[in-house]
Parts: sequence; C-alpha cells; structure tokens
Amino acid sequence: MKKRRFISVLSILSVIIVVTILVFCSFSKADNSSKTSRRAETFKEIIAAHPEPDLTDLVDRCKPGVDWEFSRLSFYDLLKLRDVGNSDAVNILEKVMEDNLFQTRIHGFAAAEALFCIDTEWAHNVLKKYLYDPRYRSGLGADYAFHWDMSEPKRSEFIRQYHLKNLSKELELELVSDVNRVNTEQEFELTLTVHNVSKEPFRILDHIAGYGENIYFRNTDGLFARRMRTATQCYKMSAKWLEMKPADQRRYKIKLAVLRVSDMKYKSRYVPENARIYLRAPFFDFYINQPAKFEIYAMFEAQPLHPEQKKKLEFDNEWIGRAVSKSITIEITNY
Repeated sequence: MKKRRFISVLSILSVIIVVTILVFCSFSKADNSSKTSRRAETFKEIIAAHPEPDLTDLVDRCKPGVDWEFSRLSFYDLLKLRDVGNSDAVNILEKVMEDNLFQTRIHGFAAAEALFCIDTEWAHNVLKKYLYDPRYRSGLGADYAFHWDMSEPKRSEFIRQYHLKNLSKELELELVSDVNRVNTEQEFELTLTVHNVSKEPFRILDHIAGYGENIYFRNTDGLFARRMRTATQCYKMSAKWLEMKPADQRRYKIKLAVLRVSDMKYKSRYVPENARIYLRAPFFDFYINQPAKFEIYAMFEAQPLHPEQKKKLEFDNEWIGRAVSKSITIEITNY
C-alpha cells in the first residue's frame, strides 16, 4: 500500500515538473520571439522623438563622470541640436567639446556635429580650433557621423571639410590603384606611399596604412560611402615603430573586393537599405548603391601619446598629425 502511494505521489510530482518545464519553455520562447521581432530604433528615430534641449545646464549634464541616466539624455540633446540648434548654443557646444572631445567621449563628437549644422561663422571658427587640433581623432569622428545618422548632404560635407583636411607638412601620402578581374569579379589593389618630406627623421607606427580605416569613398554626387568595421583591430597590439629618415618612403597595399550585398551571409542592420554593392577591405566594408565612378582618399593620422606610453619608448620623435592624399578616381563596372 505504501509502495503504491509512493509511486502515485512520484507520478504526480513528475507530471508537475514536466508541466512546469513546458510552461517555462513556452514563456521563454514567446519572450525570445518578441525580442527578436522587435526592431532596434535608429538614432534618427530616437532624436526625432526627443524634446528640444534645455541649454541652461547642458554643459554640466555633459561633463565626464555624470551618471549615465543623465549623460545619455544630454547626449541626445546634443544630437537634437543638429536639427534645432541656433547661434545661442555655440558657446555651450564649445564648452562641451572642451570638456569631452580630446578624451574621445561621445559628447564631444556630438557637439561638433551640432556646431557644423548650426553653420555660422562663429561655429566654424570653433570647429577649426578643435577639429584641426592634432589631438582630435578624425577617423572616429567620421564614423560617428554615419553611426548617429547625421543627415546628408551635411554629413559628407562635414567629413570633407573637417576630417579629410590635410594638416601635415612633414608626411606626404600618394595613392594609386590597379584594377584586376578575379573570376569575372572586380578587385582593386590600392598602393599607398607614405613619404617623409621633412628635413628631420621621425617614427610612425608601422601598421596603420594597410587597412580599410584609412580609406574614404565619395561618389559623383559628393556623398561618402558608409563604412562599417568588420573585425577587431588586434594588429595594433603588435604594431612596431618605423623610423623614417628624410626622403624615406614606405608602401602599403590595400586590397578591395567588389561584392554583392545580396550575397552577404550575415547582414548588419547598419547596411543601408538601398545598398547593392559593398567593397570589402581588411577590417572594413564600404556600402554603395550602384556601379559608378568614385573618388578615393587616403588619410593617415596620429595623436600625441599619453605620458605613460611615452615612458616605454626609447625615442621622442614620433610623428603627430593628419596627412591626407589627393584623391584618385576608380570606376566600379560590375553588378
């Protein structure tokens, strides 16, 4: 009798456990289904719904160390100023850049975009002061202009005017291109020559020019192609310093394969909806709408090192600045 009762209780417990597991799984599947079906908001949508910012305490709310609950909203305020900003905000935006830009906090970069969109003489004078400073990371600033959905044609003009501005008198870049056919597909090989045109030796990190982060594509309408990072740049960890004496040259090869967006196995949500073609370079993809002629620029930059970094070096003549090549033209004829 006791044995039968034990078996009966065990059976009931088993049923309860099985039912509990099934219910849990069904909720889990429903929850996962809702998460996967929910589309992430774009920055354009977020900023469109964001209220006009209160300028009275915006500088304080953007300072480093502010809790992210407030800092996030102040970041959205800065992006909102791209659309609703006026000359009254210029002084505020300059203070935000002073506090954040050279620390590479996103607030500094967002303030720069807002200043460009305000488009007054005062705003441009502020931009020249900060964005032509060797401490500014222009490559990062250009990437953010895409990632945060800065509107065209302002975005491309912002990149052209303040990021692809040659500021170097010591380092000169030359870019040439060869076109090959590989199984009926186009492939470009760019050769970038880095040339010490000064009378003094200096050192550069011998890695940076062989990768897609140095390349910018602009179509005949004057718009730059969106680029997306496709891999972590672990190569920087093993980069070595190269000494360049006066008149020394260093050549880097950059290969670009022309591919179809429709053939991508995994498509990022950042791929533009009208993109039909992408160019694959080491660590970066470039998305374009259709076959056409494109201008290509190469950019090479280096910011001042931190004191801790300099202590580890046995030299003090590292090159600092931003060098930009003259553009060359290529034609994509496939697809």
